[in-house]
Amino acid sequence: MIGRLFRVLCGFILACLAAGLTQVLFAYTPAELSGMLPEAAMERVGIAIPVATHIAIFSAPFALIAIALSEWQGWSDWVFYAVAAIAIALVGFFAQYHSETATQGWTIVGNYPLITFLTTGFAGGLTYWLFSGRLAGGARPRPVHTVSASSGSSTSITAAAAAKSSHAKSASGKQPA
Repeated sequence: MIGRLFRVLCGFILACLAAGLTQVLFAYTPAELSGMLPEAAMERVGIAIPVATHIAIFSAPFALIAIALSEWQGWSDWVFYAVAAIAIALVGFFAQYHSETATQGWTIVGNYPLITFLTTGFAGGLTYWLFSGRLAGGARPRPVHTVSASSGSSTSITAAAAAKSSHAKSASGKQPA
């Protein structure tokens, strides 16, 4: 249990760092960074840490729900984490939009900011899946496919049931019911 919590926490932190770096790379392109002096480039990339902190603060309640659901259901598909993180990023985009005032002189509405938020969500979700989400739900029995010789139909049983069945067969000398 503590190992699972540690895995989830580390995955969340790494996902937030990846999302923060993605936001910075939309502000400063890799071409711009490569043309700078190394110190200046690292200073700009270093902005990813405070950005990741901001992302973590905003996304934590939403990510907690998505992570708890995936751990409970054992969902370990990368698509779930990508879609969940994109949805969280869209909530952030709309929260930013609704906090705008008429006198601020600029708006977040536009293709570039929207693509930035969508890409940030995707990068964060994929990073979480890579470091933690693919292990969601712990060890579960994997289906074993068997083919019946008499009917030719295929059935699917868990590895634990197959082991139990073969153990019962060897113990009693006959097929279990």
